[in-house]
Amino acid sequence: MKYCVVYASSPQQKVIGYFKIKCIVRASPKNLWQKYRKLGAISKKEFDLYFRGKKEAYAIIIAKFEPLENPIAPRERIKNFNIPQSFCYLSEKESFSLLGACPA
Repeated sequence: MKYCVVYASSPQQKVIGYFKIKCIVRASPKNLWQKYRKLGAISKKEFDLYFRGKKEAYAIIIAKFEPLENPIAPRERIKNFNIPQSFCYLSEKESFSLLGACPA
């Protein structure tokens, strides 16, 4: 099972939850938009700009988002934590440090 930890940038700068990945879809930008436009959190204009000139596009389909009741400041739990620019990989130890247990 693969999970993504969701980090909210400034001003919050905390982990606010996590989600289980249902699947990752690869398609042309046109087909991806047609199939998932109602589920995505992006406008058509932003989508087109992001995928301009690309033949392939990817989408992460979320199975279930689990918000944290008390958001976590990662720098308080992981030594030398660097704020991600878009994403970063966490080790099992770092994930455990943030969430306290492996998600079920």
